Amino acid sequence: MQGNNFSRLCVIAGVKEDFSSEYEEAITKGMLRLSSIDSRRWISFLLNILPKIDEISTDNLNSFEIKLLTMFHYTFWQKPIKNSGFNSVIESIRMIKKNETLFTEILELLKIRFNSMTWWMSRSIWDLNAR
Repeated sequence: MQGNNFSRLCVIAGVKEDFSSEYEEAITKGMLRLSSIDSRRWISFLLNILPKIDEISTDNLNSFEIKLLTMFHYTFWQKPIKNSGFNSVIESIRMIKKNETLFTEILELLKIRFNSMTWWMSRSIWDLNAR
């Protein structure tokens, strides 16, 4: 069972309908890497832009936002955009979004990461030392 995403585990357990994804293995590995992100700014940006990636073009983004999306691309594909078979970073992310099940799981993972960091980042150093 090693290497399964939560949605696949639910299918195996019989509590969710099966789904197919051409890139499930790559996306699953990317989600594992995504779970270690510790930048609230990057996560906030991703949570804002990923749901509307179909309506976005790089013409509407500044260079910093394109870099953030490129980092997201590398998190999943681990190689340059062209070497991954895509013409643009937007196309790369749209391919991930094609699998609604895994895309929803990615958004949930980002929300969980953001909320867990919100808790510990809001804690005073004195509160943490008191334990």
